[in-house]
Amino acid sequence: MASVKLKLNSSRALKDGNYPVVFQLIHQKRKKLIYTKYRMKEDEFITIAEKIDSDNDSCCEISRELRKTYKRLLMQIRRLENSGVEYTVDEITDITLSKTIRNFLLLPYIDKQIEWKKSIKKNGIAAAYKSTRASLARYLDRKEIKMSQVNHGFVDHYKDFLSRNGVTENTIAYYLRNFRALYNLAVKDGFVPSCGYPFKKICTKPCKTVKRALDREQMVKLACLPLQPDSELKRSLDLFLFGFYAQGMAFVDIVYLKWKNISGDLIIYRRHKSKQLVQVVITPQIKSIIDTYGNNTYNADEYVFPIIKVGINEYNQYRTALGRINRHLKTISEKLNIYPPLTTYKARHTWATLAREYGAPVSSISVGLGHTKEEMTLIYLKELDLTHLHKINKMINNLL
Repeated sequence: MASVKLKLNSSRALKDGNYPVVFQLIHQKRKKLIYTKYRMKEDEFITIAEKIDSDNDSCCEISRELRKTYKRLLMQIRRLENSGVEYTVDEITDITLSKTIRNFLLLPYIDKQIEWKKSIKKNGIAAAYKSTRASLARYLDRKEIKMSQVNHGFVDHYKDFLSRNGVTENTIAYYLRNFRALYNLAVKDGFVPSCGYPFKKICTKPCKTVKRALDREQMVKLACLPLQPDSELKRSLDLFLFGFYAQGMAFVDIVYLKWKNISGDLIIYRRHKSKQLVQVVITPQIKSIIDTYGNNTYNADEYVFPIIKVGINEYNQYRTALGRINRHLKTISEKLNIYPPLTTYKARHTWATLAREYGAPVSSISVGLGHTKEEMTLIYLKELDLTHLHKINKMINNLL
């Protein structure tokens, strides 16, 4: 008789340390894996697995769903055994695949992935999937399609649709990267494509854009700009300057900076994006901004700046704050005729560029920014190299 076992597929470790949850079927010395939509760490899986063959109702939705699949597989095996006819391991899975086909309808599948990412606090990825889902829904005009209908032609036509509707090249690449990631997840979850890989030869690399760092003169003007004290504009500008003073600290790291990250005259934190450890010496400029805007509770687990409230849709609060501050920075840009307009990101780019201009080696800048590779740092410094090239070209032109 065939055997069924719920297990982690330890041979396919994911980047986040999770493993796919699968049902392993063995019959006539042949093994087959049925991928579920779940991915877990070993300690999480042990708790779930203990409840699968139990007759007790579980309050855990994951346990209930996996147990239903487990029982369906057992029933199918018994049905095939009772028929007295030889059967293959593939015949066992027929009923399961027919029951789970809705998991591979395109938009419902994306919805499940969005819910899953939110449940594991991957709110940024969930937001990226949500925007891509909205874009695909517009393309489909509310029609439902199966994942099996996603072929090279589908992806190509979707790309053309975006272009016709005025979507920029970088946004198109962004949607396609997310779409490709979702398709790859479906394959990992057990979807078997009936055609070739639909994203083959589809370019998803972003186009190079002009990212102008501010020069020293512009930064001095910003630092000395007379704005009404206690105004929203003043607060937004000072947070921008804080990012610059603190070795190009990203705005997301400013938002999530806690008092426990401050030790003596150092700020020690892990980057939200790369998890790299960064240390920043607290200069008088940094201290002044913390003293002016910092939450004065000094509770180790409280955020230094009262930009968001703990535990209440923190990601949404962060996105709202980011949009508000960038709007204020745009207004300030108009006052000083800065173009392209300021964004919180430009503080980071400017710190890296000025540090290089004043002699800091790329390796040190890379550590200061919390990059995992120096190649990432070179992206920030590209414009500096071009500026130097422009100066050389002018010198050559003046020879004539």
